[in-house]
Amino acid sequence: MLVEEGDPRRTPEGRLRVSRTLFVLGFFLLPMVWLLNFLYMRKAVQHPNTAPAVKRYVQWSLVGAILVSILFVLWLCIYLLQYNEWGVFGESLSVWLPRGKPLM
Repeated sequence: MLVEEGDPRRTPEGRLRVSRTLFVLGFFLLPMVWLLNFLYMRKAVQHPNTAPAVKRYVQWSLVGAILVSILFVLWLCIYLLQYNEWGVFGESLSVWLPRGKPLM
């Protein structure tokens, strides 16, 4: 991959600024930004001049992305299996309702 001259990952301060910004943005209901932070900074973290704070932000971004993904899949499974029992509330949460008989 070619890295442009203006790439913020080239300087230690730039790495810290980008990593911190992406980490904080992940808390504003944008957990995929945590995954982006990990993917974007994974090679920069291996650089010897990388600050320990950058490594922490990248590691915690990966942990946050994994946890939120697990919670989302768990919620999706619970909803898809139980929305019929929730009545009108379960149907109001859905944009699209499947037709036919429920499996359970």
